[in-house]
Amino acid sequence: MSHDYDPEIREEFGYPPEPEDMEFGLEQLEEPMTFSDATTGEELPFEFAYSLWVGEMAEPYLGTAAYETLPDVFEAVPGVQMVVQEDREVYYVSAKGDISMEDLEAALWQAFLKVAATTNT
Repeated sequence: MSHDYDPEIREEFGYPPEPEDMEFGLEQLEEPMTFSDATTGEELPFEFAYSLWVGEMAEPYLGTAAYETLPDVFEAVPGVQMVVQEDREVYYVSAKGDISMEDLEAALWQAFLKVAATTNT
């Protein structure tokens, strides 16, 4: 993977960063959202009950190539059914099972840290 991160940002925040450094936070939506499949236009058969904010500092911290993997990385987290990215900083998360919001946020943060570790060389 290309290491196109900003070395000054890396030095400022160090490794591992704190969630606050990346403005990382999960919130439960007041009303779950639905989305349509981009290819077929059909509505996806599940709801998105959470929004995940990953601040703009994350991209120069990780590098663009690593940053762009985040939707797939977050989607691979156990308990996550699907992730839809909106804008650069907002991800909508559909969870499956009975994972708590706290456990989900912790698992998503650990996934972020794994990406950060692969670029921390």
